[in-house]
Amino acid sequence: MNSNFPPLPLIHPEFVPRRKVIPPFSRFPQESILQSKKKIARLLPEISRISRRLRTLSDEDRRNIFLKIQHDLPIDLSGTGLKPISERASNITLVIPREDSLDKLEKKISDFGQEEIFKGHIKGEKLVVPFQEITLGNPLDRLCDDFFNNYEKIIKLQWINCEIELGSFVPGKNKQRKQLEEYLSELGNEFHSGIDGNLFEHEMIKGTIRAVIRCSGRLFKKLVEGKEWQTKILWFDEIPEFQTFKTTLDDFKMSHLGELSSPPPDNPTICIIDSGVSPGNPFLKPVAREELVKSFLKHSPEDPYDKTGHGSSVASLASYYTLDITKGGKNAGKVDSQCPSIK
Repeated sequence: MNSNFPPLPLIHPEFVPRRKVIPPFSRFPQESILQSKKKIARLLPEISRISRRLRTLSDEDRRNIFLKIQHDLPIDLSGTGLKPISERASNITLVIPREDSLDKLEKKISDFGQEEIFKGHIKGEKLVVPFQEITLGNPLDRLCDDFFNNYEKIIKLQWINCEIELGSFVPGKNKQRKQLEEYLSELGNEFHSGIDGNLFEHEMIKGTIRAVIRCSGRLFKKLVEGKEWQTKILWFDEIPEFQTFKTTLDDFKMSHLGELSSPPPDNPTICIIDSGVSPGNPFLKPVAREELVKSFLKHSPEDPYDKTGHGSSVASLASYYTLDITKGGKNAGKVDSQCPSIK
């Protein structure tokens, strides 16, 4: 410790009891109730129509149907008899009906506004206010954007690789696991021993299986549009594309990089005591203060350059923090560095 610069004393903290403050609540505006009632008058006939359709279906057919709800805010579907299965987008939720009608949903929406506002809120507002539309789901609603936009081309391809999500909604973890294993077995049968596809890998997590598959365009269409798969496969997604560091390094060429720029003029300079530095390195040339590089080796006082590659690596890390060696990657130095060579 430098006696000329003693530590600064800190002010002793002051402790005060936490205040008991009731957080303010936002009041539900009266005009919103009137607007919601107009929306309810539009929604109820559609809900009733879908409900009648569900009643005409067999249990098996009903299990293969899902619905699409559009909403402009996060929506609360508790107590509606609907089970969310996936989010097509932030404002679209795909759901399955748990019963043979939409009576519970219809009642919750019909009852909205009949109770008084309590503490600024009204029962059912998190359902009715964001609710915009409900329709029977289209099989293509389960596709990611790229698959959705190129579906007609994809189903004509010989092969396509994709990631799918299988889901089970039976109660109980053991029953869900058993059902998912059955779905996986059914999917394996669709591949016909590799003729129409293969399962590469899969992982079971909380009532779902994420699986990477390859399949023919013909089978892809069946998995998307086939009634038996519409509530078994919840989502189709592209496989994330990435390169390992080894692949990136093997393909690396200095000429493929973007600009290598020096730090700003008023930047600090870091002194690194290590095995030296090689300013001729293209990465180090914009950041190395060559006039400050010095050797403290007794046997080679005039040779401050790095022979082992260690000092140069440390200088690079200090100057850039990270390097982008991908094609077109741009690198800007954050500080200058000098690296004496010592023993």
